[in-house]
Amino acid sequence: FVYDKANTLFAFLFGLGFWIQMERLQARGAPFRSIYLRRAAILLIIGWVHLLCLFGWDILHIYGIAAFILFFSRKLPDRALLWIGLTLLLFARPFVTWLFDASGIKGLFDDPVAAEAGVLARQAAAQSGDFLTFIALMNKDYLTWFLSGGLLGWIFYALGRFFMGAWVARRGWIQNASDNLPMFRRWLWPLLLAGLLLESIHLFTEEIPETALFGQIGLLRILLHVVATPLIAAGYICAMVLLFHGRSLSWLVRP
Repeated sequence: FVYDKANTLFAFLFGLGFWIQMERLQARGAPFRSIYLRRAAILLIIGWVHLLCLFGWDILHIYGIAAFILFFSRKLPDRALLWIGLTLLLFARPFVTWLFDASGIKGLFDDPVAAEAGVLARQAAAQSGDFLTFIALMNKDYLTWFLSGGLLGWIFYALGRFFMGAWVARRGWIQNASDNLPMFRRWLWPLLLAGLLLESIHLFTEEIPETALFGQIGLLRILLHVVATPLIAAGYICAMVLLFHGRSLSWLVRP
């Protein structure tokens, strides 16, 4: 219900917010370019500070990088924004992972013994209160993750969701939600049921041996999850819009 759906909604909202900010700032004659690029730069700086000084798995530096790409992609045609967004959303991270696996690059950094030793070292540093050692160990893990394609995969992952948020905002469906309630009602259950069915199959196949389906069961499970995730997230969007604009359950969100 939550895994990858929460960050999908969060990244979608980033793209949605980008487009709404752009429309509103331009409508009142404000310098959108300088305002947005300044905000994106601040976000990127906060992300790098957080990454280097506090937490090795920061997401804000990834958003900061993708934010600049989103800005320079803002003039893409409607159809291009949609199809590039969908392609990145569904396939970018699995493709990057496969590419680094197939090329042998990821194998250079895969050492289960060292990974387990790293976990134990981080735990020991945390329990002893040795914050600087803990951060150094986290950053060492980040470097390995970066060199094995992790950063590239996550930038594309976020960017695909940014593009979809911008595309939806460009169509005005969220800004004018009250005029589009029949559409949200029509798509609510098909999206949720299809997504949850695919995710359930993904979960129920966890115990199937890797040799099943001519050794492709792992690929099938990845595809089930990457398709199910945006379907469920889109269903959640429909549900939230209807919750805020409906009558019967509006008391839940009125406070």
